[in-house]
Amino acid sequence: MIRKFTTTPFGVNLYLYYDPATLEGIVIDPGSLPREFVSFVQTSRIKIIGVVLTHGHGDHFLGLDQLLQKFQVPVMGSKADEKLFSNADLNFTTQMTGEPITPKLSRYLEEGDVVKVGQLTLEVLHTPGHSPGGICLKGPEEVFTGDTLFCRSIGRTDLYRGNETQLLQSITRKLMILEEETAVYPGHGEDSTIGDEKRENPFLRGYYA
Repeated sequence: MIRKFTTTPFGVNLYLYYDPATLEGIVIDPGSLPREFVSFVQTSRIKIIGVVLTHGHGDHFLGLDQLLQKFQVPVMGSKADEKLFSNADLNFTTQMTGEPITPKLSRYLEEGDVVKVGQLTLEVLHTPGHSPGGICLKGPEEVFTGDTLFCRSIGRTDLYRGNETQLLQSITRKLMILEEETAVYPGHGEDSTIGDEKRENPFLRGYYA
């Protein structure tokens, strides 16, 4: 099951991905910690077992410290973004909040790794371009794309070690090969599907008919 909570102040989509059978769940990209999220977790008696950060830009983990105060769980992300996670100037948290935030990762995720959530699994796709260690998480019918792919857009590449060619390769080689019905849950904005992005995303014109 998936619950989406759009966080302030940067409009990051926090996702709760949980197994309704075991009630175990993970949090993806806690841009803040909305009261609605905390209330839902408590009311539904969901056991949070981990946090996944799709990349090392601070807007996606401004709520991490708050979350870890409530749930003492491991934090996962890509080692290729370690320089962003460990440097508040590069991850922009000092500029965003006036205070440096440098998450400590408990587990490094690489291409092909599996994140287990109860009886469910998410496969890690390494999708660099927006950042060196950007990752997406692929489930059976959905993919969480962080800032790699958006509804009718793609991630920016003008930040630290961003690379437009690499980003487009990540999207076309890792995401657009998924089933067209696959739901796309991006780090910002509205949901989409792989098929809709093939047909309608202006940044992918020339790749697909």
